[in-house]
Amino acid sequence: GLPLEAVAAEATNAAETVKTLGVAMTTCTVPGTAPSDRLDSQTIEIGLGIHGEPGMKQSPLKPCDELVDEMVEVINSRAKLGAGDDVAVLVNNLGGTPTMELYLVARKATLAVAALTGSTPARVYVGSFMTALEMAGVSLSLLKLDPLLAARLDAATSAPAWPTTGGPVAPLAELEPVSAPADAADVSTGGAAGDAAVVDREAVRRVCQALIAAEPKLTEWDQIAGDGDCGITFQRGAEKILSSVDSYPVSSAEATLEAIATDVSASMGGTSGALLEIFFRAARVHLRAEGNAADYRGAFSAGANAIKDVGGADAGYRTMLDALLPAAAALVDGAPLEAAIAAAEEGAESTMKMEGLAGRSNYIRAELLATVPDPGAKAIAIAMRAFAGL
Repeated sequence: GLPLEAVAAEATNAAETVKTLGVAMTTCTVPGTAPSDRLDSQTIEIGLGIHGEPGMKQSPLKPCDELVDEMVEVINSRAKLGAGDDVAVLVNNLGGTPTMELYLVARKATLAVAALTGSTPARVYVGSFMTALEMAGVSLSLLKLDPLLAARLDAATSAPAWPTTGGPVAPLAELEPVSAPADAADVSTGGAAGDAAVVDREAVRRVCQALIAAEPKLTEWDQIAGDGDCGITFQRGAEKILSSVDSYPVSSAEATLEAIATDVSASMGGTSGALLEIFFRAARVHLRAEGNAADYRGAFSAGANAIKDVGGADAGYRTMLDALLPAAAALVDGAPLEAAIAAAEEGAESTMKMEGLAGRSNYIRAELLATVPDPGAKAIAIAMRAFAGL
């Protein structure tokens, strides 16, 4: 309810007090103009404008903490923050920066400001407040607060992008630094580069090729008993794995399972993709436990039971578990791989006699379900037979 002159005076005071600096790895592409090639993949620009205008300097890529320290130093050359000052920190996404990276910047900025003032900033805001299309970068703003400015920041607002929470920020502790491996090959927790393979790449290729070849039949069955996308879902996963298998760290079963899980997650989608990612990650966790490094039978069982536990289905629900669980039981009992494959195939075929108790088949008429097997269970059986080269 203040008069316009008073509103203008407060806005002018805030605008003159706040200090901002942007940094980005890419400029934005202004509609109607050609993309800029000013920055290559190893260069950042500090101080560039919201429309991609050239900044104060370019620099090689550097760690987040080092970059934020530099940004705070530059900003404070104008803001003149000192001991006892209350400060608001705003980390703004310039368009193409992941949320996790924004919070890395916010955390370091909070610590840097606390080092200047002797206390944690009074307010910290993180979000997309003013973006520059697809620019991969952030801007950092520091505002020295007085009681009136703090009250205005905390005031209720209908502005949809402004955070509705406020109040003091809890102090942050310094994190212990963790060294990254010098080489990606060192990430493997079992087997070193050049060790003998424990995972057969050719077997993985056979599985992928078999699932790709089975896509039409899996799709046909799923058009009757599900959403119609089972075949294409398994095909996408198989094609992704087939394109990556040459880079898998096959000297380590654990690391290979992790790589497969990541590719499944990135490519398959749908319930099948989520459940199979769970399968491979649970199998990896089993192998990682002490004494289990070569317990592949137990790993298969751990993966199958993880799907059961997380998905809530069980044998007899007309799902992929009707192939996985019998096969897992056979393997844990010490049966040969051929017997486990037979158990999976028998379980998959038995789904024609089952009601749909989980997934989309739960809504399909029983007489239709009786005409086709569960496509997910059949895909498991097909994959197991291909893996064995049978």
